[in-house]
Amino acid sequence: MPKRLRTLLQERRLSLKVLAAILACSSLVALAVASIQLYTRYLSDTKVLEERLADAEVMFLDDLRESLWRLDEPMIKHNIRSLTRLPFITRAQLLTAELKVYSAGKDTESPWVSQRQYAITYHFAGEQVPLGELNIWVDQRFILTNLKRQAWQTLVLQTSKTLIVSFLILAILHFFLFRHLRTLYRTAMNLSADDLSTPFQLKRNITHPDELGSMCDALENMRLRLRDGLDEIHSMQSEMQRVFMAANSSPSAIAIFNADNGIRVYSNSAYENYFGARDHLMQVLHIVAPEQQFPEWLGQLKQKGSWKNERFWPDKDQPRWLSTRCLFYRSDGEELILVTTTDISELRQARDQARHLLEHDNLTGLPNLQVGLKEARGLLTKADSEGLRVAMVTFSLEAYKAVKESFGSEWANQLVQEVAELLDTSLPDDAQLARSADNQFLCVQILDKEGDDYLLRMLEQLRALLAQPIQLQQQNIDCGFYAGVALYPRDGGDVDTLYQRALSALQQAENQRARIRHCFFAPSMEGIASRKLKIQSLLNTGSALEELDVYYQPLIDATTGHIVSFEALARWHNAELGFIPPPEFITAAEDGGQIVELGELIMQTACLQLAQWRRLAPALKISVNISPLQLLDPAFESMVANALQLAGLPPQALKLEVTEQLMLQSSDQVLHKLNSLQSQGIQLAIDDFGSGYASLNYLSSYPFELLKIDQSFIMDIMREERLLTLTRTITELAHSLGLKVVAEGVETTEIASLLQTLECDLMQGYLFSRPLPVAEVTSMLENGVPWPPNA
Repeated sequence: MPKRLRTLLQERRLSLKVLAAILACSSLVALAVASIQLYTRYLSDTKVLEERLADAEVMFLDDLRESLWRLDEPMIKHNIRSLTRLPFITRAQLLTAELKVYSAGKDTESPWVSQRQYAITYHFAGEQVPLGELNIWVDQRFILTNLKRQAWQTLVLQTSKTLIVSFLILAILHFFLFRHLRTLYRTAMNLSADDLSTPFQLKRNITHPDELGSMCDALENMRLRLRDGLDEIHSMQSEMQRVFMAANSSPSAIAIFNADNGIRVYSNSAYENYFGARDHLMQVLHIVAPEQQFPEWLGQLKQKGSWKNERFWPDKDQPRWLSTRCLFYRSDGEELILVTTTDISELRQARDQARHLLEHDNLTGLPNLQVGLKEARGLLTKADSEGLRVAMVTFSLEAYKAVKESFGSEWANQLVQEVAELLDTSLPDDAQLARSADNQFLCVQILDKEGDDYLLRMLEQLRALLAQPIQLQQQNIDCGFYAGVALYPRDGGDVDTLYQRALSALQQAENQRARIRHCFFAPSMEGIASRKLKIQSLLNTGSALEELDVYYQPLIDATTGHIVSFEALARWHNAELGFIPPPEFITAAEDGGQIVELGELIMQTACLQLAQWRRLAPALKISVNISPLQLLDPAFESMVANALQLAGLPPQALKLEVTEQLMLQSSDQVLHKLNSLQSQGIQLAIDDFGSGYASLNYLSSYPFELLKIDQSFIMDIMREERLLTLTRTITELAHSLGLKVVAEGVETTEIASLLQTLECDLMQGYLFSRPLPVAEVTSMLENGVPWPPNA
């Protein structure tokens, strides 16, 4: 077979199979049709034969009956011979009643020759008289001949039809299907993992999509998915390669074990440095957690999914701390365990150092106040269980501030270091020493002896030791050593109370300046100093932030009598100290450096509450008082912006009130901040105007929009003409500068009416409402507040 023909046959296998199928089906159909036609022809010829035999029976039997009745032998022979002249009768034989035989024709042996008998009778006198029996032999071979001829004609015709139709169908299929399949085949053969750029396309013009177009689209989508999939596979391969390189170059030991048999199936290069040639998970577990039983440990790992542990490994070659993490997972039906072990010796050392820095004073290396108080709690628990006393002693260096101001921080720190060394070496070994403040130390010790003699001797020894001058800058400095003592359980049942009362005793010792330089706590010391120290202590520990409440007092539009804003006012009630007035704790916060955190809390609380109230009164605003020290904080503007953002408020909803004390700290930095806040839409108000330091120059220089007249002008305005004149002048001056005026301390309707006459813009005071908690303000907004009150 020529090569081209073989190639053609290989390339056209589908076409040939289709052609063969068409030919086979067509041939079967043609055969069935031909068989039906031939069978029909056979039936037709058989019917014709029967009809002819019937005609012969009518024609010859009557004549033969008459001839036999008349015994006309020549006519009998003539009729017999006439029968054999018919084309389908080969022989005829008559057997008379007298057994005489007449025959004509010749015998023919053939399966297609059949014999038929006819009884010949004659009706006479009402009876049938038998005359004889006629036998004829019928030859049906002409029917076979006709069938053969018909079969050949049908075969030729049907074969021609089958071939023509088959090739037409094949041509149609080729035009509409095979050539396009061939195109798709060539495109598919040209695709490879390296080149998936050739698209699947059909060169045809169709207006309606069909199955072939759908298949082409499906192949094209498959090509695109393969391309994307290969890109993803390449990306994953690159990622896996990077992961493998990262894992292999990691200093940590990384290994994967089969969870069923514990055999290692993967490990990086660092694994050998940790575990050598150990191939079983049980061997690794024996190193990282020898106290664990392998079966129980494995069961817990499968249940929880992960496990981690840190342990010191006393390896003879390289002792170190190991951190091990195990992760149980399944991959392709296989249960695996990922084990990662890291040397954390340096990390633990850094962690210990960080903890030491966090818990100890950087200058002296002593524990800080928090750690000192924590250790004191432990001593109190121990002393309580053993029925002993505990002495808490606070020491101060009065010279610290003078040295710092005269010589600088470096020399003041040197003074603290030298005193810390003296205390550390002089105090008993069981005494816990800590640095509690810049110039203060804390000492806590269990007293296992009755009476105070031991403690007095120790204090006297320290006084004598620290009374010796310390040389700094070639000068002999008296460190100004003082001590305050509080005893457990006499002076307090907890550490915080003891510490507070030790500080009260220390302050008493500093005030008395006695030669002994120490003082034991007495209940009479819990006066003003104790309260101040308590407030300071609460501010330091953050308790104030938990106990602080914000109340709100409305500002009323003098024209409409409607609430336009609220002023946020901090209120603090302590279970021990009772109600703490704002000036008291705000001053303490300013002195102790907590005013920034306290102010931020009040600002956020007020803004968040306003955001809820603006659902009832969308135009409502909030006023918040700020300390001048807050303005000096570099992060003040960010704090304000964060509070507004947290509450979802626009800047126009916030008013900031500053006191005249700000004028004492006037600077370009403060002015820049105020201008920046005002440019954002935040309103600025000067509070308590007329009570202190403000001047006309400041009013014109600072970007204030509101001026709040101090209540000392308003409360007695009906009785003192001088106050009325000042109020009128301040109001006119403020209006001339473009400022709105707010009158504080309005308590009567007469004062309110007078302020309306003076064209005061806003009013605030007990006439309208005292400072209220949140729930009452919400009710006020829901029900509305008329003005005057009895309207």
